[in-house]
Amino acid sequence: MTVKYDGKTVKAAKIKGNGKFKVTVPFKGYKTFKLYGDKQLLKTISAKKYASKKPNIDFYRQTSQEQKIQFYAKKGDIVTIWKNGKAIQRRRVAKSSYVAMKVANTNF
Repeated sequence: MTVKYDGKTVKAAKIKGNGKFKVTVPFKGYKTFKLYGDKQLLKTISAKKYASKKPNIDFYRQTSQEQKIQFYAKKGDIVTIWKNGKAIQRRRVAKSSYVAMKVANTNF
């Protein structure tokens, strides 16, 4: 089996006798994955299936010490706050609800 991302082969995996396989593919972006057996397309996985949607910020407050950001997110989403291409805070959402994240101003 072959895994393609954005049209390029990124991983080959062997399928066990019971038909199961496990593969981990690191990637950047929101392109489509395609699974091939020999040369036959078996499955297409779009970004809608694996990516968290960008949250809409519901509330934002900045004090002299920190910034507080509140937004709605779904269970399983991973929310990351970035600065200059580096993740400074990350949270996996445990249940669908409003989530508040606080970031110290010293990070900015």
